[in-house]
Amino acid sequence: MTKFDNKFVVPQVPKTFQVLELRDPQQLVKKSNLSVAARSKVINRSGSGYLSPWTETDIGEATGYGPCKTCDKGESSPVEFKMACPASGCSDSKEGYWYHNKEECKKNKSRMLITSWGNLSCGGCGTKYNMANWQFACSLHEGVYRSMDQDSWEKSMGYALFMKNVNQATRDLNVYVTNHPEKFGFKE
Repeated sequence: MTKFDNKFVVPQVPKTFQVLELRDPQQLVKKSNLSVAARSKVINRSGSGYLSPWTETDIGEATGYGPCKTCDKGESSPVEFKMACPASGCSDSKEGYWYHNKEECKKNKSRMLITSWGNLSCGGCGTKYNMANWQFACSLHEGVYRSMDQDSWEKSMGYALFMKNVNQATRDLNVYVTNHPEKFGFKE
């Protein structure tokens, strides 16, 4: 039997971002003040979730800013969204499944789904936005929908990662948000 724990989300208007064209090719590569030896120590060779911003050539020299490892894998298939409330100012540390605050979705208890790139969608009606464009309400602030901020996101993700049964999509989501904070309205 599915437990209904009174956690709901509503979409908010998606944020817009300004895109600037880089005219100088030198702007595309970030330069480091570290020596080649020091850079080689931070380049990921372990296969962990951490990815250094530096890519390396075949001979092991750091050459420039590299891609996000989670982006290279591609977006994961959606999995059920289970997390403590990521709303700004919420102190809820209890993880729970989330539901879209739409009468039909609440009635059917259709759980929210999330991908490794933070795309949150309703398992019932299919409404889909980036997680940053949703507002959250849990039993501690029922009916009061709040956006998430960087501090509340980190708190909720910390609780999720602390649990031993966290899925790979959640781990990948943490790496993705860490490498692309601007997509969630966070500081870099």
